[in-house]
Amino acid sequence: MNNSSQLNNERPLVTFALFAYNQEQYIREAIEGAFSQTYEPLEIILSDDKSSDRTFEIMQEMAEKYKGPHKVIIRQSEVNFGTALHVQAVANLSKGKLIVVAAGDDISESDRCKEIVDLWLLKEKPIACIHSAITYFGESLEKSFIRSPRHESITDQDRSLRYLKNDEIPFFAATCAYSIELFKNYKSFMGGSIIEDGIMSVRSLLASQILSINKPLVRQRKVLESGGTGYKLSNPERWNRYMLSRIISSINQARDISQSNIDINLKYNLESYYLHKAFKTSKFIISFSDKNTTFRKFRFFISYIFFFPSKVGFLKRLVSAIHLVNYNETKIYKSIYKFLKK
Repeated sequence: MNNSSQLNNERPLVTFALFAYNQEQYIREAIEGAFSQTYEPLEIILSDDKSSDRTFEIMQEMAEKYKGPHKVIIRQSEVNFGTALHVQAVANLSKGKLIVVAAGDDISESDRCKEIVDLWLLKEKPIACIHSAITYFGESLEKSFIRSPRHESITDQDRSLRYLKNDEIPFFAATCAYSIELFKNYKSFMGGSIIEDGIMSVRSLLASQILSINKPLVRQRKVLESGGTGYKLSNPERWNRYMLSRIISSINQARDISQSNIDINLKYNLESYYLHKAFKTSKFIISFSDKNTTFRKFRFFISYIFFFPSKVGFLKRLVSAIHLVNYNETKIYKSIYKFLKK
C-alpha cells in the first residue's frame, strides 16, 4: 500500500469507496477499476461486508501488491451490516471531500473521479450529488448498451421539491459521488436495510444540487439475480427483508426531511407521505405460514398492482407483479417487458 500523492490546495482529497459482499467472481475487475483512477489525491477504501466467500481475501491480496500513487485502505464489517450501514461505516472512515461510490460487481472507468471532481470544482464545490451516464453489460443482457443520465442537473429548489413530491430518484445510484456533508449533516442511517439510494436521493434533493455528466463513467454488471433484484413470492424470507428495508428507508427519509429548512407545510406533508408509505409497505410482509397456492398468488398479484406504495407506471407495476408470482415465462409478461424496453 502506497501513497505518493502530494496534497495541495487546488485538488481536494477524494475517497473512492468500493463496497462488496460475496462477489469473489467480480471483485478483481472492480478493484482494477479503482486502482486505474487517474485523479490525485485519492484514497481508495476497499470495504467488505463480512462476505462468506473469498471477496475479502482477494481485496487483501490486491492491496498488498498495489504499487500505485493512491492510498489504499481495506476494512471488513464485524457482521453483515446490509448496504445502508455498510455505506455509513465507510462514510465515517472517509477523509475525502467527495465519496465516489462503487459496487463490487461494477467497473469504473479510469477517468471517473477526474470527471466528477472537474465538474464539482467548476460549480464551486457545492454540497452535491454528482452522477453520470452508465453502460450496462453482463450475463442477463444480449448485448451491452449505454444509458444517458436519468435526469439532467437539478440545481434549483422548486425543481428539487417536485422530485421529492413525486418520490423519484433522479440518478443511477451506481454512478454517484456525494459530498461528505450529505453524511455529516444528518443522523446515521438506521440499521437493517439493504437500501441507501432513496435516502441519498432525498438528502441530495434537499441540497438542491444534483449535477449530471453525460458520459458513461461506470459499467454496471447486470446478473441474473443480485441483492436488488430477483424477488419472488416463493422466497418469503428474501422478499420480507426487502420490504423491511423499504420500511426503514422510508422512515429514514421522513427523519431527514424533518431536519430540513423547507416550508413547514411542505415538510409536514412530505414527512406524512413517507411515514404513510412505510405503513403501507408493512402490509406486504409475507406470512411464512401461508401456503403458496394459486389463490394466494392471485390475491398478492391484485394487491401489488393496486395498493403497493410506489409511483411507477401501471405497466411497470404489472410486469413486477407477474415476476413476483413467478409467471415471467408467460406471453403477456414477455410482450409487456419487450414493450417497456423500447
